[in-house]
Amino acid sequence: MMNSETLLRSAANEIDEIDLSIAHLNEDKKAIYQNIKESMPPAEFRAWREAVKLRQKRRTDREKMEAHDSLVADMLHLLEQTGTTFAIRAQVQVQVHASDPSLDPATGEIMEAENAS
Repeated sequence: MMNSETLLRSAANEIDEIDLSIAHLNEDKKAIYQNIKESMPPAEFRAWREAVKLRQKRRTDREKMEAHDSLVADMLHLLEQTGTTFAIRAQVQVQVHASDPSLDPATGEIMEAENAS
């Protein structure tokens, strides 16, 4: 059986190796983002990057993200009830995949959970 000093050193070395692997993976991820950034117009890249972030959040806690999306939609509805439009929504082409039930295929908008099914 290892003594505690050996165990602690061994664990610290394993952590160092994992940190190095993470650093390499982060560099790989950065290169992917850079490649995409160079391959598309800036507005599309920003939208894609935000979609990637949302996708990650949904993957880790979909229920929490859907509750947040619903609350944001409710707040937006509340703010727009005055009938006065303060901002014009930019016309953006959105490609919606029919396999994503949380998106309205006609508008690309995120639908509330009970409407998504």
